[in-house]
Amino acid sequence: MKKLFMITFMARSGSKFLRSLLNQHPQINDHGEIFHDRSKMSEERNDLLRLFSKITLDPHPVPGFQFRYPRHYKEFPEVKDALLSCRNSINVVLLQRKSKIKGAVSQQNAEKIKKSTGKAHLFKGSSFADYNKLILDVPRAIRETLQREQLDNEYYEWASKHFSTLLLNYEDLCVNTEFEIARVCEFTGLMPLKPGNLKQSDLVKITSDNLKEAIQNYDELYDELDRIQRLDLIGVGEQSDSVPDHFSAANKFKDSKLTPSLVKRWITDKIGNASLRTQSNKEFEVHAERPLKNQKIALEVHTLSVKTGTRFLEHVTSLTNANNDQYVVCMQEDTIIIVNQHGKVYKKIEVGQTYQKCFTMNNGIHLLQKSEGTVYRYDKDWKHMDTTECGKFPWHGSWSIDQNQVSGTVIWAEYPYAADQVKVWRSINSGKSWDTCFVQNGGGQDPHGGEIRHFHVVQKCSTYSNRWYLSSGDTESQTRFWVSDDDGVSWAAVKIANVINGDNIPQKLLPRLHRFTSLIQTDSHLYFPTDDTFKGRGACVCKIPKDKLDSIEILTGACGKNEIRNFIRLTKDLGLVVSESKLDRKAANLTLVDFGSDEVLELPSLPNTNKAKSNFMNSLSSKNAQDNIFFSYSDNQILRPSKMTLRWVVKITGEGPYDTSSK
Repeated sequence: MKKLFMITFMARSGSKFLRSLLNQHPQINDHGEIFHDRSKMSEERNDLLRLFSKITLDPHPVPGFQFRYPRHYKEFPEVKDALLSCRNSINVVLLQRKSKIKGAVSQQNAEKIKKSTGKAHLFKGSSFADYNKLILDVPRAIRETLQREQLDNEYYEWASKHFSTLLLNYEDLCVNTEFEIARVCEFTGLMPLKPGNLKQSDLVKITSDNLKEAIQNYDELYDELDRIQRLDLIGVGEQSDSVPDHFSAANKFKDSKLTPSLVKRWITDKIGNASLRTQSNKEFEVHAERPLKNQKIALEVHTLSVKTGTRFLEHVTSLTNANNDQYVVCMQEDTIIIVNQHGKVYKKIEVGQTYQKCFTMNNGIHLLQKSEGTVYRYDKDWKHMDTTECGKFPWHGSWSIDQNQVSGTVIWAEYPYAADQVKVWRSINSGKSWDTCFVQNGGGQDPHGGEIRHFHVVQKCSTYSNRWYLSSGDTESQTRFWVSDDDGVSWAAVKIANVINGDNIPQKLLPRLHRFTSLIQTDSHLYFPTDDTFKGRGACVCKIPKDKLDSIEILTGACGKNEIRNFIRLTKDLGLVVSESKLDRKAANLTLVDFGSDEVLELPSLPNTNKAKSNFMNSLSSKNAQDNIFFSYSDNQILRPSKMTLRWVVKITGEGPYDTSSK
């Protein structure tokens, strides 16, 4: 049976443009949105069968169709079910826009054009009377932009979990059309068109790439995005939208034969200063030298023997046996996957449900959550014990739940998008029952309107027996820090009284120093990188004395222009900072922190080749490397195609003061 392809996309993502290009290939036939507008179907079952037959009986070697989300998935659920039932016979091309805000602007522009011409698209030779700048409905545009951002992530995760998937970006398609169509050809098993044979589309672009030229009330849009701290949506603080290096390199092939193997080589081997590898099971490695320490540091990422959609949940150090066994908990649809330190799967447990969070207590009992606050308990052998309702919202990441190893108390904190109230939950009986131990008012539907938006970190102090730390975000007024010295029963706010090395940050932004989602502790200090760039100045690493919590020292050294979500302890004296790639879409940043000298060393960055917004590890990783190995979540954007669970190997060679064991 021949393989079909499906192009799935959101409105105003360039689907008609892509179709006009693909159908120039003699072996491809993209039928377009044939499943569209159910209300016009007279005999639904017959119509659906006729449409399916039209695709499957198409004589072209590679036929396909387009399926728009979320509309078509809701309008034709049986088509979605049919796709899943024959997933091995379908390739999925996921078409997205890097600039979500331009998609929202394009939607309003299309509606304006349709009022005048009757059509939402313009073709060469079309006449359109009103070429004045668009007066943008700003609240609607931002609402639809955030929705597009969310839906793009959700449908990417769904598609990559179930199908062989190729991510294609509209902007790349416009800039380097021939190269991107060659990628689609390789993905579908075809030879690309000969260089120069691809004709330009008759479609006319209706929205300028420069939003200042497209929108009359651009300043209003800017001010509102600044208010909600999302200027990244219009490119403020990120790198230029110039063509990535690998596209420029691909242009060298315009006068020669652009074969799929050449395309693949340029994608995998020529994209930045971190060396990507495809041999054996090593995906890439990055090297750095520390001349003053006479050390060389290498980080390697290895592919696991699991499906791409196998999602990292937790890295566990077992405290219930003398060997301190290590294992990793992953989720693959409704199956728990247990992976050993070597990256090999050694246990699969079907649990009949899909979980997104996991925390293993010191007695071996596992606490799991879906996308809400309900806690599902499983024993050490992964047999379901009981379920407890705890509210509407789950915890956030690896640093949002912890346990007092002496008293057994477990505390986790909620992470809603927005809510009326945001709560911290506490259990003293191994998660069998939970009580609210702290509550803050949210802003209802407004994520920036309450005392806090959500909690980021709750961690047990490693030095004082009954002390806990708690942090929140996101705006200056919402970013706060608390401490409990009675094992989580009561909490006291800690205000910043003294900032060392803070001259570069305006006074009004200093509260954002408490905006962090990961934390490393030494005996005497707290270290954390900021989940904030202070209006484009750059993220930083902060240090707080445990005996003087109201004092913050900003360590000298660059961490890049992205917000930071993960901080992994590599050795007793070294931590690895890993950023997102949102504000600077060119790369995710890697930074080393030396807890002995307080040195901050910038490592080679990880290229973000498609320049799509990426959360990368998204606050899910090992807290500590064990035996020079740690694991992390991957959103399949920075490293692609990759697994959603990555295994990292740390190698430090040369003379130096470091204890290679983690604390």
